[in-house]
Amino acid sequence: MNLNFTNYQKYTNHLISAEQKQFDQHRKHILQFCRDAQSRCAILKHIEVAESYENYKKYIVRLITERFLNYTDPRHPQSPKQTFVITQKGLNYLKAIS
Repeated sequence: MNLNFTNYQKYTNHLISAEQKQFDQHRKHILQFCRDAQSRCAILKHIEVAESYENYKKYIVRLITERFLNYTDPRHPQSPKQTFVITQKGLNYLKAIS
């Protein structure tokens, strides 16, 4: 039973690291793309994922939470005209990984 649990842990750790690698790759592309303000739809199309709320949360909201991206109109985050732009922290990140 312990062996099965160990294998499960290894498998889930592998999935998490693969998911994190995928996110890191998308993070780089999103940040480069958002040097100019971009819409939610444009960002998700750019990284070739479905334009769903789940992907919006998974990629864009996470980058906002981590302060790599910012709303161009922070007073109206739910606006359909909302666009997103890279922050100084995002620019520093891109510089560090170059």
